[in-house]
Formats: sequence, C-alpha cells, structure tokens
Amino acid sequence: MEMDNSFLYRGQMQLMLLVAPIETVLASLEAIEWYQYSDYNTFERVTIIPNTDLYHIMDIEYKTHGIENTEINIIWEPSIAPGHTVIRTSLTDGRYTLSHRLAKNGIDCYRFNVNNDILPAYFFHRISPNKAIERVVQYINEGDMEEFYQEGELLPFENSGYYRRRRKKDRINLDIIVEYMSALGWDILDDNFWRSNKEAYKDSRIFKGNK
Repeated sequence: MEMDNSFLYRGQMQLMLLVAPIETVLASLEAIEWYQYSDYNTFERVTIIPNTDLYHIMDIEYKTHGIENTEINIIWEPSIAPGHTVIRTSLTDGRYTLSHRLAKNGIDCYRFNVNNDILPAYFFHRISPNKAIERVVQYINEGDMEEFYQEGELLPFENSGYYRRRRKKDRINLDIIVEYMSALGWDILDDNFWRSNKEAYKDSRIFKGNK
C-alpha cells in the first residue's frame, strides 16, 4: 500500500541515501568516530526491531526531548532497496560533512533535502566514492531573494528540461525530488521505504547546554 504523500508537505526532511548495505555503513561510521560526544551532550543508540514504522520515530523523539535539544539520526536498510542504507537526520544541512567523509571511505552517497516551511528549500547532492563525481542542484527561497543553483554534470535520472523553466521554484521542488529518488529505486511514497527487514538504529545526541 502506498502512503498518502501529504505527509511530505509538512516541515522538513533530510535524507542521506547510501549505495551500501547497512553493515558496511555502520562499520564506516565507527571508523570515522561518528559516536564522539562531549561534556555538553550525550550519545545514545537504540536498536529498532525489523518492520517498525520508521517515519514517525523522529516525531516521537522530539516530543520527548524537544526539537532544540536533540539531534536524531535514524539508520536503516529499506525493505524496497536491499543492500542500500538510509540515514534520516534532523540536522537541516543534511549532514553535509558526514556525506563527504563516507564518500571518502568509498561509499556512493546521495543527499535529498525537503523544506516546506515558510521559506522553502529543496536540493539534491550526489558524491561518488572518492569524490570522482559531484553534482548539486538546489533551490532556496530567502524571502526577498530566490536562488536556483546547479553544479556538475547532469546525471542519467535527471530531466534537464526542468532547469529551463521560467520560475526558479519550478526547477527543483518536492515532486521532482520524489521523482528522482524513485528513479534511483528509493520510492519514499511506498510504505516499505520506511520499514526494514533488518534491525534499524536510532542515534540521538541530547544537548545539555552550550559548551
């Protein structure tokens, strides 16, 4: 059963899509010391049983700790894309630095960002292993200014006709991001994208205050 796509039009969603099984991704996160914490935050990892609804876990965590005090990362291998891994993060930059570090470790990485707040922003970013290929397409609305930006060579799943549209906000938007993700095998409107046949993980950093 497919999901009602109205859930996508609320707030923000940052997804990192990795062309590697979850075991490889977890080992790479360990190697780059993803789990570091300091005296002003705590790190917690919770294992999530297979076939759990992973979309709503972030909402539950916010209700417990508050949006401003918590960084949440959900890590799973979608049922519809075995051998691939998703990291959904609460950070608005979509964990830009982490994606570069994972690519340096040989993992093909795509980042997709959807922000449907008052000032919308949409982007996708692809970094191939060792940064041999890098591609960025983004739209940002800052109220008094709109910006459309692209860099790198067109990828096979892209429609270059979109980028010639007159209105900048129509060149990359939610519908186009969903289309691109589906073309890559990650259909976020399918229930099984948000479920896994394997254990998933919720990594949380709870901030106690400023350093």
